[in-house]
Amino acid sequence: MEALSNWVRQQVPAASDLVPVSGDAGFRRYYRVTDAGAQGAANRTLIVMDASADRASCLPFTYMAELLLGSGLRAPQI
Repeated sequence: MEALSNWVRQQVPAASDLVPVSGDAGFRRYYRVTDAGAQGAANRTLIVMDASADRASCLPFTYMAELLLGSGLRAPQI
């Protein structure tokens, strides 16, 4: 958990603590993070997924998100 928190802080320096998102996602774990951002900017909520690369590749997920976004549809921004 410490390694994940450190990684999140590297990506989003103004991130709040990781808050678990309930639900069954198999071997994946999801957390909610709030990015306070720059002064005057609106806060944004992010979802962090923690999954073992040994158990499944995330490439199909990222590929599908790119296809959906490229088609003008809403999808997670990765």
